[in-house]
Amino acid sequence: MNIRVCIIISFFIQDNDRVVGAICNRVIVQTNRGQSIMSLPFKVELVKFTLPRYPGSMSPSSYESDAIVHIDGKARHERIYMYNVLDMKGYRFF
Repeated sequence: MNIRVCIIISFFIQDNDRVVGAICNRVIVQTNRGQSIMSLPFKVELVKFTLPRYPGSMSPSSYESDAIVHIDGKARHERIYMYNVLDMKGYRFF
């Protein structure tokens, strides 16, 4: 099975370290051959993104995404964060 590592792309509104966005079914796929944009067989809605930082620093200490995956006519609530990767139909979301 080929696992595709993906980064969700869409237009987002940023408010400090919190990001909210719209529903998206396109991703940037990066391989050793370069980058390409693909359509997913499902949609991902970013509900909330947080990027906590180490005290007194701009260095990220973690990341968390609350998302809704729209797949097969159903909506699944998912939480993606460090060491908790979302695997969906051969795609991996970090």
